[in-house]
Amino acid sequence: VLPGTNIVLEVIASGSLPLNYLWQKNGQVIPGEEGRTLSLTNVAPTDAGFYSVAVGNALGVVVSSFADVTVITPPTILIQPTNRLGALGSTLALSVSALSQVTPAYQWRFQQVPLAGATNSTLVLVGLSLTNQGDYDVVITNPAGSVTSQEVSVMVQTPPSLLQQPVGATVNVGQNASFAASSAGTGPLNFQWMRDGVPIPGQTGSTLFLPGVARTDQATYSVRVDNAVGSAISSAAPLRVLESQTLHSLSGGKLDHFQFHFGDQSGGLLTADDAAGFIVEASTNLRNWTVVSSNGVGLVLTNGQFRFEDISSVILPRRYYRVREQ
Repeated sequence: VLPGTNIVLEVIASGSLPLNYLWQKNGQVIPGEEGRTLSLTNVAPTDAGFYSVAVGNALGVVVSSFADVTVITPPTILIQPTNRLGALGSTLALSVSALSQVTPAYQWRFQQVPLAGATNSTLVLVGLSLTNQGDYDVVITNPAGSVTSQEVSVMVQTPPSLLQQPVGATVNVGQNASFAASSAGTGPLNFQWMRDGVPIPGQTGSTLFLPGVARTDQATYSVRVDNAVGSAISSAAPLRVLESQTLHSLSGGKLDHFQFHFGDQSGGLLTADDAAGFIVEASTNLRNWTVVSSNGVGLVLTNGQFRFEDISSVILPRRYYRVREQ
């Protein structure tokens, strides 16, 4: 029965008159209740229990079976739902545990709006997307009333995605170089810069700063961004480091070809990968210059320097050369 209602318990007995009645609750005599009926008015939870009546006359006494009176109260929550984190695309469940004398009804809500079909004690969210992110609660109802759970948050964790890619750069020896990246995704986001695919110790910020670069810093640089649910790797940004060249061992002339070596002023060793960046120009008067080699054509790497032989210099008595790097 519901709180506040009125009920009547009645017994029908036969035997020699007069018959005497004595009502009991949970085995204890109810004072003053000595009629064939027992009236309970405006019942409260304290009226719940097992009721019986003893009927007697001069020849004996008989006791009735028990009548179980249950006073239904609104549900109470035993275990509240809790905040949850879930990866994008994963499955996540919210659950609640409630106590009720009769089977209750459940209605889950999202942002306080009922969710269609979400009528069990557990709410399962399949294939999480950002539209699932927000606040949830559940309303639990029985005939005596309802109770609403605490509001809990669902956060959908997204893997990193690069918003800003590092950009390649060309600098001169001794200058500073820097690369920057930015990423979306659920924090905390962890950055790790790499040189030619190998992690650079200690370089874990969103910006990589290289002070006073040398030719040996020339490489491709990228960054990996990690969080709890995934990672992303940027495109590779090349760093070119340019250095003034020194020409050595100029020889030849007239019927021979002019040839010479050139290398970094710092004495560092060039590699075959550097050849394509050099342009060799020639002039006979230091005013008009002609390109005699580009993209590495005619350059031969020897002991960290390039040798160039000018096959167009036959029978020239004099020629000037300069080497540029781009």
